[in-house]
Amino acid sequence: MKVSIITLVRIHNYGSVLQAYATGELVRQAGHDPEFVDLVAINGSRAGTLEDNVKAKVGGNSIKHALYSFFWNANWMLQERVFGGFVNRHLNFSRRYESVGELHANPPMADCYVSGSDMLWSSKLNKGHRETQFYLTWAPEDKPHIAYAASIGETELPPEERSFMLPLLKSYDRIGMREKSGVALLDSMGISSVNVLDPTLVLPSAFWESFASQCSSRKRPYLLVYFLHDHEEVFRQALAYARRQGFEVVRVAFHPLRKADDDKIEVIPSVEKLVSLFMNAEFVVTDSFHGTAFSLNFAKSFLVTQPPRFETRLDSILEIANAPQRVIRDSSVPFSAYGPIDYDHVTKALCREREKSRAFLNAALGD
Repeated sequence: MKVSIITLVRIHNYGSVLQAYATGELVRQAGHDPEFVDLVAINGSRAGTLEDNVKAKVGGNSIKHALYSFFWNANWMLQERVFGGFVNRHLNFSRRYESVGELHANPPMADCYVSGSDMLWSSKLNKGHRETQFYLTWAPEDKPHIAYAASIGETELPPEERSFMLPLLKSYDRIGMREKSGVALLDSMGISSVNVLDPTLVLPSAFWESFASQCSSRKRPYLLVYFLHDHEEVFRQALAYARRQGFEVVRVAFHPLRKADDDKIEVIPSVEKLVSLFMNAEFVVTDSFHGTAFSLNFAKSFLVTQPPRFETRLDSILEIANAPQRVIRDSSVPFSAYGPIDYDHVTKALCREREKSRAFLNAALGD
């Protein structure tokens, strides 16, 4: 079958492009032909994102505005080369849609339509916008509608959000939610769903090792820091732990500003290189859902510090993998106090969930 997939993919985010790539691979492994909807991001356009950043950083200062705009544009172009280049090379796209209205007027033709994965159903993530395109409102009603590893990112929803979502969710034939909290929320609205793994975790470590095999590894053992937000106190603790263990510190950065304490900054590495950094690390410290997923997949020693929002994603994945104790609850507790991870236990749990997730997707696509 031809399977049309809509997800968050035209944005500058490692987790987003990796989950899209993995979703397409799972559809291919099921014997079908994936095609991603190429919709211009409503809230992720270059001009819109620049203006948001400038206002947040410099306010109305014209000189600072000009300088910040120059450096932001240069950084944006580097990110576009990394993320846009990756999806253009690896994903099969539909024709380009400049608006949701255009998508509704002339949707891509397919045998089946899929939402997911990732945080498609979070109006908070989408800057308050309720983006109906992620509920397949544009897809033909007589074709199967499926959600795979969709996420809301919340444990509770206000009544108005429930009222908005309920009629849209009723159009689906099958729904797989990435978090257990999402299953519970939908159940409270009378919508049946099942808990499935993020697609990056359904694909085993051997797949990702091959994916990143062309990237060179560092000669010295290193501790990888992959933060999407600032956690300087935790970073200082990671640095001290690395020094005691004789590790280098490698930090992934999303802009070219170097910190003096880092041994190595990887500024917007390629998507393959990012995966290789997880694959070859001795220890990982992260606040990222997909950083946690790749740490688990590669059986790494790791610790998680909670992000400022959407922490339910991390709680759910650690619960599924039987590793909830890896969250830093008290930054004064030394890293050495957390002890080793029982990866026999974790791997068995992940294998069970992989089989369940593949079975859901295969059945939804009609085997």
